[in-house]
Amino acid sequence: MARPDLRRADEIRKCRIAADWLPQADGSALIEMGKTRVLCTAMVQDAEQAELTARYRLHPSIGGEPQDERLTRILNTVLCRDRLGNRKICVDCEVLSDDGGAFCAAVTGAFAALWKACAQLVQSGELERVPLSDSVAAIRTAVSGGEPVADPSLAEQTDCIAEVVLNGRGQFVEVSVQGGAFEKEQLVKLTALARRTGMKLIREQKKITGDI
Repeated sequence: MARPDLRRADEIRKCRIAADWLPQADGSALIEMGKTRVLCTAMVQDAEQAELTARYRLHPSIGGEPQDERLTRILNTVLCRDRLGNRKICVDCEVLSDDGGAFCAAVTGAFAALWKACAQLVQSGELERVPLSDSVAAIRTAVSGGEPVADPSLAEQTDCIAEVVLNGRGQFVEVSVQGGAFEKEQLVKLTALARRTGMKLIREQKKITGDI
């Protein structure tokens, strides 16, 4: 089956993560997955206890529903509160253009921005070590023409879509499936494909974070 952009079934769009994209933020990253672009920032402030919140929004010209609670939950799976101390980190992701997979790109870029903010606390001597236990990234897979494909764009006709969040060890953090009924075998294939292709995003993150 030929995909609209002629990618292989297991081929993701080209991923670029540019760290320190917004100097005013404590941590920032611009992530591009093909034509999908998301700007992620992280800001640190004093608080009564360790806390991490996240906001996900689409540019007004795009529209769409916020997924703040979901993004906050995902990022908190790798936060070490005992290392953060009395600080709050606010992560903000704005989708600048969406050609499919915007939320997954936001997860991947948000972690890079979060790591940069935490690394700055270490660099300034406020913390001894980065308060993160692992990395997280997310990838979409879908059934298209009866076959599983990785990282579909909006041009592709899909029957069901799986959004899969992985940690740096390739373990599943969250799996969300939408778009109609599916068989167990399809889910197994979609998650297996997500694991293989999602690790490519982890490797892109490591160009910024190194091993955590």
